[in-house]
Amino acid sequence: MKNNVAMLLLFLLSLKAIASPQSPDLIIYKNDTIPTYNLLIERYLREKFNDDELAKFSFKGELIPLSCWRGYQGVYEVIDNKLYLSGMIDCGGLRNKQDLFSNESLARMRKLINIMIKMSTSFV
Repeated sequence: MKNNVAMLLLFLLSLKAIASPQSPDLIIYKNDTIPTYNLLIERYLREKFNDDELAKFSFKGELIPLSCWRGYQGVYEVIDNKLYLSGMIDCGGLRNKQDLFSNESLARMRKLINIMIKMSTSFV
């Protein structure tokens, strides 16, 4: 009987659990910044290379919040009706005025491009 009550109590407590969503990628369009939870980089890698492990790559440091398991946010800009990856910043970096073209952001983008090139040439 005690086990049943404990299980019921745990179940009821889990209904009120509060979880945080992942930090969204950001799309800059004109003067507006739009959050998107579509995680475009991971989706592209999964579809292009059919590799779930590659799609989960991250830039995790030591103190990564649970809402940012990737360790970065992708920032995109719409220019001439085309979507461009402009930066890969620390989670919340745009809110903290982190530069899209900082050395860290550019290094993350280089790493992503190098991974994509290696994956493309390994299929030839």
